[in-house]
Amino acid sequence: MFKIESKAYLPADVIKNGNQFMIANGYMGYRGTLEEYTKVEMVGLNLAGIYNQPPRQLDPWRESVNVYNPLYTFLKVNDRILHPTHVQPTSHVQVLDMFKGVHYRKTTYRFGRTEVIIQSERFTSQIDKDILCMKYQFMASDDIEMELYTGIDTNIFDLNGPHLERYHFMDTDGVFSTDANTTENRIPIAVSEGIIHDIGIEAKALLYNNQPMHWVHFHAIPDKVYTLYKFASVQHSKTNCVAESIASVKRAMAKTYDVLYNDNCSFWEQRWKLSDIEIKGDDAAQLAIRNSIYHLISVRPYADHQSISTRGLSGQGCKGSINWDTDIFMLPFFLNTDLESARKIVMYRALTLEGAKRKAAKYGYTGAFYAWESQDTGDEACSDYNITDALTKAPIRTYFNQKQIHISADVVYAFNQYIETTNDLTVLEEGGLETVIECARFYQSFVTWKPDQKIFVCNDVIGPDEYHEGVNNNAFTNYMIRNTFTIMFKFIKMMRDYNSEFVRGLIARKGYTEEITKMHVVERELFQQQPNEQGIIEQFDGYYDLEDVSLDTMIARIDNPSEYLGGKFGKATPTKIIKKADVIAMMALFPDDFSRRIKEANWNYYEPKVEKGSSLSDAFHAIVGSEIGKVDEAYNYFIRSATVDITGKEKNYNGSIYVGGTHPGANGGAYMALVYGFGGLKREGLYLKAESRLPKSINEVRFKCIHRGKIAHVVVKNNGSRVTWEKK
Repeated sequence: MFKIESKAYLPADVIKNGNQFMIANGYMGYRGTLEEYTKVEMVGLNLAGIYNQPPRQLDPWRESVNVYNPLYTFLKVNDRILHPTHVQPTSHVQVLDMFKGVHYRKTTYRFGRTEVIIQSERFTSQIDKDILCMKYQFMASDDIEMELYTGIDTNIFDLNGPHLERYHFMDTDGVFSTDANTTENRIPIAVSEGIIHDIGIEAKALLYNNQPMHWVHFHAIPDKVYTLYKFASVQHSKTNCVAESIASVKRAMAKTYDVLYNDNCSFWEQRWKLSDIEIKGDDAAQLAIRNSIYHLISVRPYADHQSISTRGLSGQGCKGSINWDTDIFMLPFFLNTDLESARKIVMYRALTLEGAKRKAAKYGYTGAFYAWESQDTGDEACSDYNITDALTKAPIRTYFNQKQIHISADVVYAFNQYIETTNDLTVLEEGGLETVIECARFYQSFVTWKPDQKIFVCNDVIGPDEYHEGVNNNAFTNYMIRNTFTIMFKFIKMMRDYNSEFVRGLIARKGYTEEITKMHVVERELFQQQPNEQGIIEQFDGYYDLEDVSLDTMIARIDNPSEYLGGKFGKATPTKIIKKADVIAMMALFPDDFSRRIKEANWNYYEPKVEKGSSLSDAFHAIVGSEIGKVDEAYNYFIRSATVDITGKEKNYNGSIYVGGTHPGANGGAYMALVYGFGGLKREGLYLKAESRLPKSINEVRFKCIHRGKIAHVVVKNNGSRVTWEKK
């Protein structure tokens, strides 16, 4: 059960299908569009880690870069382009084979008695990351005149472009190439493609609507299947990108499509052996979790300086930036299945430390204030006005960049998760320890001492619940800050035992000694929200005083389905309706710190108040729900998270700002819900243990997990669980 299918052509599904059928390899992602599609249908070949801000924009809206489309291909019959929007197909199927990482399509058209069938498959190479391959086949039932066009579409879909300039085209022995530079940092980018076909007539080179195209005009032999192979390469950030891309295309062509296809399938087969989760009794859950895992594998970091963006490689939604989604929701999957990628995720934060320090200094603090939206340098990419009013289109001032201070604590939490799983202390030597100390320095400079109460407080922040801005003592934020100090002291002690000379040198060189001493006081005296008599923890100071309305009542007040519900004038702002339940998030991340009674009280109180506008809250509810016996409710949250890129029901717009794309954070959250929620997986030193909390529809779950260099096989059934270890 590894295939996602769509068996009809619906114009309204263009955006959803682009996300649902995406292929990627961490270096680039190609949206699940058809070969004849253009920028109108949001075709996107998106690059990881390449960003640009067009010079004309006053507001710093900087986003990831889409490049030229080298798979652009279409047929003409009777001088009509076969495009399902313009010529209604009699049948249409799109398939994503997740086991092989291959996208398929088959479309049938009828002209009187003549039937024309187009079918194709494509994949991004998982071995040679710059390579994109396609096999495009077609046939006609009668002897008809046909024209094949295939080349490079240089009309790019951008949310806030254009991002490329100085476009050039060249033909090198039949290999077409386009090259350009980004407008901001002049990063060179080249896209090349070469073709092999069996039509029997040599293709001619021409410009079609100013697009470099191969063109073949011929009479089709009835029922003969014609095959076109395309090999494309995308190179960037090199002095000789064009030559590199041409050479790469020629190597791929010489290697042949079948060899590249088999190499791709072998990669995926091996990756699934360790990453797969087998579910018995629930086919919907099985397909959904595999879809989540597929998307996570597809967007894994390809280089040491890379991480995973909020929308993966599905396009420019959320600016292609890295958020807390990666540190909290995606990292657990990679820690269990792919330690190389997990290390890159945490090291990205160490390598972008200077950007976080610049942000802290900008707002008058010391240390490292990690960005709400981080890109290549770690500097804040989130603008002051990044949402618009759905009705007036006027920009709305938000404070995500200034008040979402929990991101630095999320980074520290991620480093601790990595160390607990791997015991790889080299990440601390290579910048991790300095990163953690700088995060602690930021919080030390941020908190305020209240002498009358003899406590430190944390005022004017935004927690994971983005709808309520400028709150004081957010429960999640304060808990995570205290954890940051605790982890810092723990790491310093570990490193003194492991490499005392390194620790002494770092602390002396940076002048940390006095500050670290004072941090013990902040850790001890930082205010923490406490349970009331009913066991409920207030999400932030004054939350209990907000209007207590039902979710249905708040929804009835909404004027436009795309309007933003938070901020100064948001419909949720004066109420207790929340985007995420911050208290539930806290309990999910620190499951041993709260009793079942406290968890249950807070679940019952906050669960009805969650607006469900964010796919990230689902995992936390699923984990805590499964811990307190609410497995059926937890299952509903799990399945919502796991199917987010199948159903396409998540919001595509905040106001008029496009925020759509795939949701690797939700994909990771679904994995967490299944493994840590229903499977009850726990790390205890050198050991793992599991606990059965399966919902009624699931009879058995099987998965593998890496821990301290060994691979565990975990089986969870209704009547218990078992952990066994592979022998080396």
